[in-house]
Amino acid sequence: MSDTSNLVRLAGPVHDRLRIAASARGQTVEALVGTLVDGFLAGEGRAAPALGEVITRLRQHAETLSRRGIAALWVFGSVARGDARPDSDVDLLAEFGPGASKTLIGLASLRAEITEMLGVRADLVDRAAMHGAVRSAAERDAVRVI
Repeated sequence: MSDTSNLVRLAGPVHDRLRIAASARGQTVEALVGTLVDGFLAGEGRAAPALGEVITRLRQHAETLSRRGIAALWVFGSVARGDARPDSDVDLLAEFGPGASKTLIGLASLRAEITEMLGVRADLVDRAAMHGAVRSAAERDAVRVI
């Protein structure tokens, strides 16, 4: 593969950061830049997640989500406010029922399952774990799904 400096001139600090990141991944700078550009271009034709579509998809899977321990679910953040971009994820606030498994592995698995349901990356936050100003901000624009 050719040297990226022939294609794009990068400022010293940017090139240094790319070199460090590539090295940490066992890649060349060229391979890392290629991966980043591919990811960027893949998102170019994608629309921003729409609140109505997110709610519809999650409600279609309400039974599955309930079996996984979710008693209530809200969308918050940019999708709820209507200012999501094509690269935005979907922020979800979950209230879990009694006896729900909230282990790190269980929550990661649930997040991955929801991401698959939506077709866009989801972030899942346990409502009981949020406090103060962070919780207030999330709840201010939260839209109940189930």
